[in-house]
Amino acid sequence: MDQNTFRKDLYFRINVIRIHLPALRERKEDIPLLVNHFLLELNRRYLQEVEGLTDDASDFVLDYDWPGNVRELKNFLEACYMNADSGKISLLDFPEPFRRRLKELQTLPRGEMERLLSALLATNWNKSRAAEKLRWSRMTLYRKMEKFHIPKAAAGVPALPAGVSKTGL
Repeated sequence: MDQNTFRKDLYFRINVIRIHLPALRERKEDIPLLVNHFLLELNRRYLQEVEGLTDDASDFVLDYDWPGNVRELKNFLEACYMNADSGKISLLDFPEPFRRRLKELQTLPRGEMERLLSALLATNWNKSRAAEKLRWSRMTLYRKMEKFHIPKAAAGVPALPAGVSKTGL
C-alpha cells in the first residue's frame, strides 16, 4: 500500500479483519502443540508411526528461534521425519544446516560461558550486577549472552541454553 504496488480497492475488499499473530519465538508454548499436530499429519500421510522427539531434539526445537515461523518448523519436522529410523526423531535425524548449528554450539569455549552463567545465576539474572561481578561492561555482557545463545530470563526463572544443566556448570 505504501509503495502503491497494491490496488487500493482490492486491499479494502480483503482487509475485513486484522489479526495480530506474534512470531513463533514469542509463543514457545505453542511449539509442542505444533510438533504433535505436524507429526500426526505426517504419520497419516506416510502411514508410519513417529511418536515424537527425543529429549535432546525437543530441547533444541524449543530453544531455536524459528525465524521462518510455523512454515520453517513444519518443513524442519518433515525433513526430520524423512530421516528418522526409529519411533522418535533424534538429533541425528536433523537436516544438515541444523546439525551444523549443533556442532557450532558444542564447540563453544565453555570456560567463558560457564563464568557468564555462574555470574548470572549468582545475581539472580541481574545483568548489571553480573557485569560488575565479571568486571565487564553491560554491553559486553549482552554481546556474550548473544554469542553463547543465552536467552534472557523469563518471569524470574532463568532459561539455560541447550546442553547446560543447572547443577553441572
